[in-house]
Amino acid sequence: MNESQKKIKVLQTPYFKQQSSQSQIRARRKQLKRIHRKRLLGISLIFLAAFSFLAFRIIKTQHSTADVVQQSNVAQKKLKQVTTQHKNLKQQVKQLNNDDYLQKLIREKYYYSKSGETIYNLPAGSQNNIAK
Repeated sequence: MNESQKKIKVLQTPYFKQQSSQSQIRARRKQLKRIHRKRLLGISLIFLAAFSFLAFRIIKTQHSTADVVQQSNVAQKKLKQVTTQHKNLKQQVKQLNNDDYLQKLIREKYYYSKSGETIYNLPAGSQNNIAK
């Protein structure tokens, strides 16, 4: 400090004390506002990050669920087809165990005949006309 600054003396009047305490209060309020803003920003960022993570997980789960549902539908259709085919094959096996059906099938498909029988081949369209 130089000599001119030593000569200045602060008066401790009630008005000066009041003004100085008000400025300290204002400075403290500003500091508290800055701290509160920083806290609010930090909490907001944490909340935003958590919300984004959870939203991402929900969307990913929905897509996975949709894929599983689609696969399930495809599997159900395939199961239905296989079940129908299985029933048809069981019916064919049952019919093939029947001697009358087996003889009829062999005669129609392979033109097999018993001794003394004559086989006549008719066009496919003529069979429809005869049935009418």
